[in-house]
Amino acid sequence: MLRIYDRDVDYNDQLFWAGLATLPLLPATAVPVSFVNGLPVGVQIIGPYLHDRLTLAVAREIEQLHPFIAPKLEF
Repeated sequence: MLRIYDRDVDYNDQLFWAGLATLPLLPATAVPVSFVNGLPVGVQIIGPYLHDRLTLAVAREIEQLHPFIAPKLEF
């Protein structure tokens, strides 16, 4: 279970987002864009069938317009 906004959600519900692109065999690319409450947040770009390069090109544009800077981790 995951606690999201004071509500328990089944962890397996997160598989929906991966299945959204993979079930119909569509190309998908995930891009980190920011942090919210210390956690990374990203977007998933889903493209038309056999247009893998398109999702990668969109991801490249997002990275150029909004560079993601990961914090330095200290151990």
